[in-house]
Amino acid sequence: MVARQLFCVCVQVKSIVFDKTGTLTHGVLCVSHVVMFVPRSDVSLRMVLAITGSAETSSEHPIGSAIASYVKKVICIFVAQSYYALLPVSF
Repeated sequence: MVARQLFCVCVQVKSIVFDKTGTLTHGVLCVSHVVMFVPRSDVSLRMVLAITGSAETSSEHPIGSAIASYVKKVICIFVAQSYYALLPVSF
């Protein structure tokens, strides 16, 4: 495809989707926003963040580390690990 044809095709593009592996970023993952799928009357965002951040505190995975860093920056607290249970998952 010549450059002119490629340009004509590109102007019709409405969306671009990128993967999360850092290919197009600096390789530093971060949380940009949080969306809750349960009513806030059932559980507060602060509690969800505290539990999630606590669960991810010792994570070696980059996404887990990004979550823990976000929670530490936003609410500065974690819950005791005795408050929840981590269950093994197999696929």
